[in-house]
Amino acid sequence: MYLEKEREIVEGAATGTTESPYFRTEWLLMPILPKGIDLYNFKYLTDKTLVYEDKVNHTPMKITFKFSKPISHCHYHIWYK
Repeated sequence: MYLEKEREIVEGAATGTTESPYFRTEWLLMPILPKGIDLYNFKYLTDKTLVYEDKVNHTPMKITFKFSKPISHCHYHIWYK
């Protein structure tokens, strides 16, 4: 069971064109996750949602990225399919 400590909706975080935006996540993930952990360690909950759930420094952590359209990703970037 998790206690939700923070929940943030980040708007305006897209880069690229209106038709093909992509979303950078390294600014969020690199400071809080151990070295070597990136979006490839996340699981698809749906085709629009990525979730990471593990312990970081002995503290349970859950990070969820939710989008309005189906997504794909590389190590630190997410884009619409």
